[in-house]
Amino acid sequence: MSPSTSPQFFTEREVAHHCTKDSCWVLLGTRVYDVTAFLRMHPGGEALILRRSGKDVSREMEGPPHRHSENARRWMEQYYIGELGRDSSAEEAQSLRERRKASEQTEGKTAEKTTNKTLKEEEEDSPFNLCSSVDLNNDLVDWRKPLAWQVGHLGEKYDAWVHQPVDRPIRLFGNPFLEASTKTSWYWVPVVWLPIVFYFSWHCYTTLAKGTTRIVLTSDFSIPIHKYVFPLLFLMGWFLWSFIEYCIHRFVFHMKPPAHNYYLITLHFLLHGQHHKSPFDGSRLVFPPGLASLVVGCFYLILRSTLPDILGVCVFVGGLCGYVVYDMIHYYLHYGSPKKGSYMYGLKAYHVKHHFEHQRAEGQSWRHEASLSDVLLWRSQGHSVSFVTRVGQEFGGSVGLLQDWKPERPEQRSDRVTMSKPGDNEGDGSTEAAQPEDKAPAGKVLSTLGATTFRLGWTKVSCPCCVSERVEPLVLVRLGEKVRPETKRWLLRLIGTPQKDGGAALLAHPGEDVTGNIIVVSAPRCTLLRATEELGLCKTYHNGDMEPFSYNDRDNFKDSDNMEVFLTLAEKQYIVKYELDGLRAQRDLRIPGLSESKALQHRDNIWQKLGSAGIIVDTFPLHNPQKLKDLSKAWYSGNQLAQPLDSVNGYFGSSVGFYFSFLDFYTWSLLPPAILGLSISYFSGEVQKEMGSEATSVEDESGSAVSGHMILAVFSMIWSTVVMEMWKRRSSSLSYRWGTLKLAERFAEPRPGFHGEVGINPVTGRVEPLFPEWQRDLRMALVSVPVVGLFLGLVVLGMLGFYWAEAQVQALHKAWDSLLSQTFLYIPSVLHIVYTNMLATVYRTVAQSLTEYENHREESAFENHLTAKVLVFTFFNYFAVLFHIAFFKQDVPLLRKRLASLLIVSQLVNQVTEVVIPFLVDRFISAPNRSENEDDPEEDKFQNQSTLPAFPGLFAEYIELLVQFGYLSLFSCVYPLTAVLLLINNITEIRSDAYKICRLFRKPFCPPVANMGVWQIAFEVLSFVSVVSNCWLLMLSPWLQRLCQEGGMSSTNILLLAVLVEHVLILVKVILAVLIPDEPDWICKKRQQIEYTSMQALRQQKLHSEES
Repeated sequence: MSPSTSPQFFTEREVAHHCTKDSCWVLLGTRVYDVTAFLRMHPGGEALILRRSGKDVSREMEGPPHRHSENARRWMEQYYIGELGRDSSAEEAQSLRERRKASEQTEGKTAEKTTNKTLKEEEEDSPFNLCSSVDLNNDLVDWRKPLAWQVGHLGEKYDAWVHQPVDRPIRLFGNPFLEASTKTSWYWVPVVWLPIVFYFSWHCYTTLAKGTTRIVLTSDFSIPIHKYVFPLLFLMGWFLWSFIEYCIHRFVFHMKPPAHNYYLITLHFLLHGQHHKSPFDGSRLVFPPGLASLVVGCFYLILRSTLPDILGVCVFVGGLCGYVVYDMIHYYLHYGSPKKGSYMYGLKAYHVKHHFEHQRAEGQSWRHEASLSDVLLWRSQGHSVSFVTRVGQEFGGSVGLLQDWKPERPEQRSDRVTMSKPGDNEGDGSTEAAQPEDKAPAGKVLSTLGATTFRLGWTKVSCPCCVSERVEPLVLVRLGEKVRPETKRWLLRLIGTPQKDGGAALLAHPGEDVTGNIIVVSAPRCTLLRATEELGLCKTYHNGDMEPFSYNDRDNFKDSDNMEVFLTLAEKQYIVKYELDGLRAQRDLRIPGLSESKALQHRDNIWQKLGSAGIIVDTFPLHNPQKLKDLSKAWYSGNQLAQPLDSVNGYFGSSVGFYFSFLDFYTWSLLPPAILGLSISYFSGEVQKEMGSEATSVEDESGSAVSGHMILAVFSMIWSTVVMEMWKRRSSSLSYRWGTLKLAERFAEPRPGFHGEVGINPVTGRVEPLFPEWQRDLRMALVSVPVVGLFLGLVVLGMLGFYWAEAQVQALHKAWDSLLSQTFLYIPSVLHIVYTNMLATVYRTVAQSLTEYENHREESAFENHLTAKVLVFTFFNYFAVLFHIAFFKQDVPLLRKRLASLLIVSQLVNQVTEVVIPFLVDRFISAPNRSENEDDPEEDKFQNQSTLPAFPGLFAEYIELLVQFGYLSLFSCVYPLTAVLLLINNITEIRSDAYKICRLFRKPFCPPVANMGVWQIAFEVLSFVSVVSNCWLLMLSPWLQRLCQEGGMSSTNILLLAVLVEHVLILVKVILAVLIPDEPDWICKKRQQIEYTSMQALRQQKLHSEES
């Protein structure tokens, strides 16, 4: 029944007349319900309801013996048909019904004119149209469209939504074939699978009856399997299926998918969530045989390959029978009518409670979602002006505008919000909201955070130079679903309050909907300029040189009055984050709408505290569609070889710019070793022989003075040094061009997680937490280093355990020589992979905790120490096995095969995971759900960006490059084609990485950096380790060993010679590093000039202070 129409009235006599299975009505107070369709579904059976038909069931709903849950009460509302007119006569009731019918006919004619054309073309007898148990306007998804690709966008609302059951069929896919493959009638399960169960049971029993089946334990001992063992194996399979089904149901189907992960939410809904949303959809209560055959086939292959001979089939047929019985019982529990008091009666009651009562969702969360749906309904239809007026009065601003509100077309709605589209020519800072002045007070002020006025537009600023007609949205703040309006008002005031009063001095916009869960943040000109000085960014001076920006000297810097040119988009967005993260409570303060336990203490980090309290769910920078389109066209869409590094730095920030610059530099640096490796592979007879080219006769190189391995080893050692030194020069040039040459992060506000005793910073004079440096060093030496060493020892222990287990299994297989022992050969590798993955997961958590415990002040120091810890562990994981083969086993052929397999397999896996899969995901899954129209409101486009997954960072990308660099510099002398394979991979890596960061993830916050940080040190360390590695591998070369033996040298002398050569090569690397300056001469002069200018400015400042 539509909520906008008056209810239909019935007399008690009419209600009492409907007491049969074909028409069963009940009363709940004065409300009338037609529960005919629910009779079969009721867990107590239909007879229980029929005995109470036509009567009031309020006492039965409240209990005892059973009090119905909130979900059951909401479910019952689907069958509401009207009210009981106790004081009305039959004639009056009939009159009311006639008027009601006439009203419905009138409304039906009006609605028919405005119905969507597509809906008219649907079949009238479609179950999706006949069933009206879902409010199509208020629900969080559009039930007229397939649900599979909608539910992932629900985010945090999904868990509550999916556990609010409805009595409505579900359509998952728009494609008829896909939709049909997910539905089936219950009888097809026994029709398809029971003949297979009977056949395999007969086959297994007759095979066992022959008496030829035996389990071979050793070559001399085996155990015969009798035919009477079949029932035991059958029951074992049944039990195995039950256990697997329980684990899948418990740990997969009933997991709570992460709110930010679209794909896991969609997968959960397809696997099991759709059943909880519509538990009585009869076409989806059993597993369709088409899809089930894939799963059944996998289990069959696994059991056949795991268990010997016919035993796997015996276990399989028992599991298959268990599955059929399980599906039939599940259907019966939903639609059967078991006898009261029976086991199935209790089981059905328990299972229905599982759908209606044993849920995570609470009534409060549902009511919150309902209120949000009301707001969405108001937005789309324009009803309930009184509601709008009430909301406007509650928020204390723009009441006049809300009262004059009327339905608008989409293209008009964007004019209502004073928010410029990204990419417009925005001004320098704040703008007054395009609404009339407030006519109603905001109510009782909970906290005086300054004079910033809240309105349904951008917050106002008091600085005249920051007033502008347009504001560029920079950052989106997503709030929790349960955040109260007074909390959002307080947060908006906090963001807009001047810094001297404890605020962030930014611009805040509540979004299109004052009760929504987003806040859009921008920054005025003065805030941007002051933060530029605090961060130590260099900008172009009036004479054309790059100088550290000074706020007092801002008029002498080029374009300092135009923020669109003066600062890049990435810099402005990071400044917003910098100001928000720097918010600290100036006194003890209670947050409106929160309990006293979540009150702010003096000097607490406000943004961090709000995040831990669930007020702030996420904060991320917004994409600029036009700039992103231009960047994509110049970066990866065309055929150009050069990367637009300046544009990448301007849009994504210097940290992303440095990564792609190094990737580009490193890729082209692979050309010399690739050419040399190809030449050696083609011309060196020894290398061809070792790489397996034995089809043609190859001349022996024993008479040559040097071998191809020696040339490649020496070249790799020198090449790694030259490449890193040349990269330092390029890095310094980029940092000067991008204005990050003289960053002053150590003078900025401490990072949010930094803690200590509150005091005065002796350098800046600000009041902030202080932590002695010696305590940090002590924590690192006594806690961090031993713990990291412990985990490295566990890595080595796992590797040794792998080799021991592999030797034991090999011996076992040699003794048994059976299918079972052959299966055991894979167990050590699987266990080692599981062990290393679990250890890596635990170690990352421990590394995070250790770095937090070290209590670093700057964000860059925190990231560098965390990266260093994870880097050491990752290096051991990737290279420990190779070093073990090279230095302990001294097996060069095995090392060559392992390196070749690692390179080739990793290339293929990387290309699939970084090119093919991202393209398919974006093309067929992500892109259709992100479709936007130019007329859509900007807030809707911002919300679409929040559906993208968060950018995972550059750690994995740097690790990949570091591993490549290690393979090339440490072991390329045993496999000359290493550089060739890496070059081919990296040419596509540049474009695939660019594609991913532009299209598949949300825009990340990127702090300004002057270089690659700790990663640069890691590459340099690898270049020095390569000397030791290559000298040792050369000593293992058969050519060199033969040459030394012919010269009469002992093994001790060979070792001493290798050590001597190693020291000489290290000396050569050091000399090269000294001869190649880290910075070009002009950069050195610019740096000295900057330091001199800064010293002169400080002197002038002191003179002015003394004169004043």
